[in-house]
Amino acid sequence: MTSSPETNWLQAAKRRLAETAGRLGVQVGARQLQPPPEGWSTRNEALSYHTYAREQIAALRLASTEAAQDLRARVLRAELLADNRPLRILFLVPHVALFDAYASVYAAMEADDGFEPEILAFRRQDVPHDVTEAETRAFFAERGLRAHVVGFDGADEVPQIDPDAYDVLFYTLGSLAYPEPYRIEATSPHFLTCYLAYGVLLANQPELQFGQEGHHSAWRLYAGTRRDLFFYRQHQRRMRTNARLTGYPKFDLYRPQAAQAAEGARPTVIWAPHWTIGLIYPGLNMGLFDKICMEMLAIIDEFPDIDFVYRPHPNLPHALATTTFMNADSYAIYLDMLRSRPNCQLELGGDNIARFGRSAAMITDSVSFLAEYLPTGRPLLFLDRPDRARLNDQGERVAALHVQGRDAADIRRFIADVVVKGENPRAEERAAALADLFLPNPEGAARSILADLRSTLLQPATARPRRDLSVTRAELEERRDERTVRAQELSDAYWSSQSAYNYAQNFPERHRNQIRFIDRHLLPRLGSQSLVLDIGCADGWSSCAVAKVCGELHGFDQNPAFIALARRNAADAGLTNCRFEVGDALTLQPEQDAYDAAMLGGLLTCIVDDEDALQILRVVARSLKPGGLLLLKDTLHRGVGSRLNIQAQYGAIYRDLATYTALAAEAGFTVEVSDWIDTQDDHGSYMAVASKNPSA
Repeated sequence: MTSSPETNWLQAAKRRLAETAGRLGVQVGARQLQPPPEGWSTRNEALSYHTYAREQIAALRLASTEAAQDLRARVLRAELLADNRPLRILFLVPHVALFDAYASVYAAMEADDGFEPEILAFRRQDVPHDVTEAETRAFFAERGLRAHVVGFDGADEVPQIDPDAYDVLFYTLGSLAYPEPYRIEATSPHFLTCYLAYGVLLANQPELQFGQEGHHSAWRLYAGTRRDLFFYRQHQRRMRTNARLTGYPKFDLYRPQAAQAAEGARPTVIWAPHWTIGLIYPGLNMGLFDKICMEMLAIIDEFPDIDFVYRPHPNLPHALATTTFMNADSYAIYLDMLRSRPNCQLELGGDNIARFGRSAAMITDSVSFLAEYLPTGRPLLFLDRPDRARLNDQGERVAALHVQGRDAADIRRFIADVVVKGENPRAEERAAALADLFLPNPEGAARSILADLRSTLLQPATARPRRDLSVTRAELEERRDERTVRAQELSDAYWSSQSAYNYAQNFPERHRNQIRFIDRHLLPRLGSQSLVLDIGCADGWSSCAVAKVCGELHGFDQNPAFIALARRNAADAGLTNCRFEVGDALTLQPEQDAYDAAMLGGLLTCIVDDEDALQILRVVARSLKPGGLLLLKDTLHRGVGSRLNIQAQYGAIYRDLATYTALAAEAGFTVEVSDWIDTQDDHGSYMAVASKNPSA
C-alpha cells in the first residue's frame, strides 16, 4: 500500500522531532534528561534545564502540528473541489448544557449544502457528571438532532475518531473536560480543529482563557469580542495567528422577544447559582449558594404569584460534595424540596438562551450570564460576594450595570421592587454595552464562522499577485516608516486607554522571575536613603516593590488612570515614600544628578523609534548620580534585527539584543548583569542592570 505525501511528511516530521530532541539531550518517551550542551547559556538561571528542554520539545511539537494543519488544509481544499463533496464537521459535546455554544453554527451548517455536521456527546471528564446517557440521548432527540453518544458506560476507553470520516472538529472547553484521545492537542495533528469559548470570557484569567496548549494547537480560534481577539494573539505561540473575530454564537440564538405575557400573567424568574462556593476555586470565588439556598425556599413561598426556574451551573453538585456542604443525598433532598413548591421548576439541562427569552428577570452569581442575559433587555440581580475575584475590565463594566445584591434581603427587595412592579433600571445602558462589547459582527457569529470555513476550504484559491522584486531601497524605507508610524500610534492608543493592567495575573511566570531578578540584582545595591526614578511606572507594582527598601521613589506615567492605581496600590501597601505623577517620557526633564537609580520597565518596547528611545535613555543618564544604576526590562526579538509587532489594537517593537544594548551604550550605560526572564519562539522578556559611565 502506497503512503500518501501527507503521511510521508508526517513521518519525516516525527523523525526530525526525535533528532532535534536528541540534540537537546532528551530521549523522547524515556523522559531521560542529560546535561545541556557545553557552552549553553541562553536561558536564565531561574528556569531549570528540564523546563528548557520541555519548552523546546513543546515548540517543536506545535510547529509540527501547525505545518501538518497547513498541509491538511491545502490537500482538503483540493479534495473537496475535486469530489464536490461537503465539509464533514464533528461537534464534540462534553455536556448537554454546553451545546448552546454550538447550536447556531450547527443549525447554519445543516441548512447549507456545503457542510455535513454531526454531534459526538460523551461524559465530561474533569467533574462528576450530573447528566446520564439516557438524558443526553433524550436532549438531542427532543430537538430532532442525531448524536453519537459514548463514554457513559463506565468504560475507560472511548472509540477513536476516524480521520477518514471527518474533516473538522469543534471544541468548546479546556482539554481536561475531554477523554484523552479527544483532547484538542491530541487530535490537532490529524484534523482541522476549531475552538469556541463556551461562555462569554468575563473572568480575569488570561492564561487560562487564552494561553492553554489547546489554544495554540487549534487550527482556528473563533474570538467572541475584540478583546478576546487581542488576548488570543497576545498569547499566541504559533508562527501565524489562528484567531478570527466572529462574535459569540450564543448571541445568534436570540430572537426579538415580544412581551413575556399579557398583562396580569405570571412572571418567571430564573435562579442560576454558580458553582464556586466557599474557597473551592479562588480564581473566581463567586458562588453564594451555600449562603442563600435555604432562604431561597422561603422566598419562593413568599411570592406565590411568581414562577421560579432553578438552573444551576453543571459543576454545582461537584462543588457541594467537595466542600462537604451537601453530599449527593443531601442535594437530592434539596432538589425535592424545590420540586415540592408549586411555583418552582427545575431545569438541569441546556437551552439556556431559549429559557432566558421566556423569563422576566434573573437572579445569579454566575459570570458569563452577566453578558449572556443582556439581549433579553430584562433586569438581572447580580449577587456579588465581597471577597470574590475581580473580573476583567469588560466583566466589571457589565456587572456594574446590573442590580447589585449580596443576601436574601436584597433578593426580596429585587423581586418586590423590580419584578413585581415591572421596573427595569439602566436598561438603555445595558443595551449600549451589549452592542459595544459583545456584538462585533452584525452578520452574526455563525455566518462569520461558515464564511471563514468556506473561503478557506470550499472555494478555489485565488491567485496571489506576484511580488515586485524591483522595489527600490527608498520604497522599502518608506513602507517601513509607514509601519513604524502605525505601530507607534497603536502603542500610544493602547496604553492611553487602559484603566487596569494586572501584570501578575497576565504573565504570572514572567512576574515571578522579574521579582526574583529585582531582589537579586537591584535591591541589595539600594540603601534606606536612595532616591529612585521610575518612568512608565504603570500601576506601580514594581515601584512599590522597590520603595519598600529605598528612601524615596518618584514614578511617572502618561496614563492618569495608571497613576491613580499606583497611588492606591502604594497606599494599600502602607508606603508613604512614593510620589506618582502624570508625565510623558519623551518630554520629562527630571532633576540632573539627583537619583541613585532609575527604572524603565517595558517602556522602550512601546517607543518604536530608536532615536526616541535613545533620547529617553540620555535623559535618564543625565538624571542619575555618577555610577547610578538603571534597571531595564523589555521584550526583545531573539533573532537578528528588530521586529515590529502590529496587531488589531496593539503596537510595539521587539529590538534584537545587539540593537538594544547598543542604545544603552550610546546613552552612557554599561550593562553589568542581564538575564532572560521569559522566552517564546522568537522573542523574550529581557532584564538588565546597567551602571552610568563616569563620562556620561
